[in-house]
Amino acid sequence: MYGVLALTASLATLVVASGDTCAELTRLSKRVDTTVKYSGDDDGAFVFAGNRGKSLYKQRCQYEPCDYTFECVLELGFLALNEISNGGPLQVSEIRPSTNRLEGPLDSLGWSWPATSEGAPMLPRDALVGLKVHTPGKSDVAIQADYTSWKSFYQEKGRTQIFRLFEGTYNVRNANRGMSAGRSEAYSDDSWRYRNTGKKNKWYVFQALYTIVDPQDAHIFQVFSSDKRNGKVMAWTVTLSMLADGRIVYLERGHGISDDDCGGLDVPCDTEQRLTVKSFTDITLGRGGQFALCVRDDGFVTETWALHGDALHESAGAICGESPWQLLGRYEGDARRRQNKAYDWKYRWGTYVQSKKTLEPSVVNKCTDSLIFVSGVNMKKVPQSVDGSVERKA
Repeated sequence: MYGVLALTASLATLVVASGDTCAELTRLSKRVDTTVKYSGDDDGAFVFAGNRGKSLYKQRCQYEPCDYTFECVLELGFLALNEISNGGPLQVSEIRPSTNRLEGPLDSLGWSWPATSEGAPMLPRDALVGLKVHTPGKSDVAIQADYTSWKSFYQEKGRTQIFRLFEGTYNVRNANRGMSAGRSEAYSDDSWRYRNTGKKNKWYVFQALYTIVDPQDAHIFQVFSSDKRNGKVMAWTVTLSMLADGRIVYLERGHGISDDDCGGLDVPCDTEQRLTVKSFTDITLGRGGQFALCVRDDGFVTETWALHGDALHESAGAICGESPWQLLGRYEGDARRRQNKAYDWKYRWGTYVQSKKTLEPSVVNKCTDSLIFVSGVNMKKVPQSVDGSVERKA
């Protein structure tokens, strides 16, 4: 036992059990750390020498139980139905990822990260300009100002963002509640558009290290546009999803388009959102499994690359788009995307439990207890040559 809490393999046993009376949490006489150990070396996790058997993360609890269930969050009025909320419960446990398990891979990848004046790594909410988080109660939380209010769903430590959801979580901020599943996703104000400028064209690059702790059927990354000016509709290009068994699925999601946008095109045009490609990657992650993701997009082409397994260990200094990075897919925009140059595109990452299952779109999807870490998020513009490859400087 660790204090009054038993060692556990998931968040589920650390919250008020379903069916219990939703009462105020009881403050413990002292903080209690529940250590969650890494379960083995054969489940796809990237383990540096000397790091085997170390803890994957600690859950620091100030209350008993550690957290409310989502049912209790609603019953106690922390989130309001059909309204935009200003925050969830403040009495929450803290998730403390293992620095050793995350800093080693990041250092091997060689990605830059801004530091404070004291030399410590900046927290993501300070390092990423205009960082916002989409939660079940509010879709555009300015996390730098409102971090404490939303720690039930989103936390940070060092260079790592912590996304967690609980059994039964769903969107409650508007009338879509119950029709739209829960999410804890981050995105930045940074955006880009397609510009047909030849050699001066730019890739807008996203890089991050993912650690899957407790998986569920959910999107973990999206290239999307919420630009609705001049009759446009929500649009996507590429989505990555995780399944409950740890497999990673690559999706070319297609995008919706309004009737007005179809005018003048010399190709067939429809207004449906289309899922054009759905394919399994060879990434299957057990508990604590990790992979590095690199996505580059110029507003017309989206390339998705990954490093996992031994390749992640051998990746020191490797440039996205070159070996040992593995190409998961290259999505080229059709005539509609090329013509709609005014779309502002963005990256979104975290956990989005969509309303339908990834592989069974006719089956309703329900949120379960889940936890993932996304570390070292890096977004930058990179020159590309005429053929689309990254232009190397002398």
